[in-house]
Amino acid sequence: MQKHILDVKYDSNTGDHYLQFTPDMLAQVGWDFGDTIIWKDNQDGSFTLSKKMDSETSNTQEDGQADGATSSETDRDT
Repeated sequence: MQKHILDVKYDSNTGDHYLQFTPDMLAQVGWDFGDTIIWKDNQDGSFTLSKKMDSETSNTQEDGQADGATSSETDRDT
């Protein structure tokens, strides 16, 4: 499994924080534009991101997990 480290970016116009994925990264985990991504804090400075499955499948089932996707705490505005 390949891991990526991404910086959390900040849009000063909207006040939103975001991650910018390449099309290759999205394809690797089976994500697409418009997917809902669950952001889980691992309590160790890293985060696990996973795709939320349709409610028809299960409200709690997750797929396309990108373990090890981390952000740098120093790059995040609060």
